[in-house]
Amino acid sequence: MLTTNRTQKVYLDILDAFNSAQEVYIASAYVSPGGCSMLGLDSLVQRIPVRIVIGKIGKQGTSPGTYKYLSELHSSAKLNSGGITVADPSFHSKIYLALFPNDQKRIWVGSSNLSASGLRNEIEATVELAPSAIAETLYNECITLWESGADIDSVHIPINKKVKYKRRARKPRKSKKPFQSPKASNLARESLPEEPDIDSLEHLSVQLAPQGSVPTKSGPNWWNGAGRVRDDNEAYLPLRKHNVAKASVVFGSSSPGTIFTVITHDGEVLEMQLEGTQNGGMIAKNIASAGDKRIFGDWLLRKVLSIEKGSLLTVAYLNQYGRREISFYRLGENPITGKALVYMDFSSCI
Repeated sequence: MLTTNRTQKVYLDILDAFNSAQEVYIASAYVSPGGCSMLGLDSLVQRIPVRIVIGKIGKQGTSPGTYKYLSELHSSAKLNSGGITVADPSFHSKIYLALFPNDQKRIWVGSSNLSASGLRNEIEATVELAPSAIAETLYNECITLWESGADIDSVHIPINKKVKYKRRARKPRKSKKPFQSPKASNLARESLPEEPDIDSLEHLSVQLAPQGSVPTKSGPNWWNGAGRVRDDNEAYLPLRKHNVAKASVVFGSSSPGTIFTVITHDGEVLEMQLEGTQNGGMIAKNIASAGDKRIFGDWLLRKVLSIEKGSLLTVAYLNQYGRREISFYRLGENPITGKALVYMDFSSCI
């Protein structure tokens, strides 16, 4: 079956097969964190052997963020007899191979790189081959490429800080001043209680990787979304339907425009709001910093997770940090504003 990304997306069939496979091989000229996350590789490497061999970037180089992500993914995959190798000489092939019991195989070959663009966005031509002599030849080719490569940690890959894989050109901003989060007033800090007894409080939790991967263009990675050019710090949390009832208790309402004060686990004070609409406009769909998504994103991505600008938040980052969910606990009311006062806990569990 030919898949082009026009209607059916390439990654959906491959993801379905990978989730039930007992072993996975991938040969791709180019690899990006977004593509790996799209196929759920961050969690898959923890269950089964996943072996990835990379072609072109061994010669052409990659960005610091992509190299860091691949190195971390390689370390995780090695624990399950997998890993990432870099081919020499480089290649331009794209092969996806899922192995099942009784020597059953599913194999895809085509133009789709292991990237968000190749697997979802751009028009590609990728075919799943039925069992045949050609499929068996591709299987052997994929194994040969993997075995001929060297571990990514043992290969010198040029690191080019100007490389941004498949990112659109950004328009120059009017102001060259770097973004700075506003500081909470002393009055606001003094009005907040000491660290609460959270076990007794109403709360809701937001999963950052609800289906085994972090969305690449929304939520914490909203800055990477399509459309207008966004600041690298712009981020929000989705308010999913199963959390709406809890939101009404914890935040005082689940309606768009609801404002509340947050004290974070590390002592920051943020004014937050519910925004966007779902369910016919009666219910909000996002949790963000009031008036400016950069404030929350700066706290989450830079101060807490220490993610380099231009790098996607992935399951690998969350696993390294030791936590995949952000929890909100109702403390009462802010005595200054009368709005809900909420404790936000995203402390590392490591």
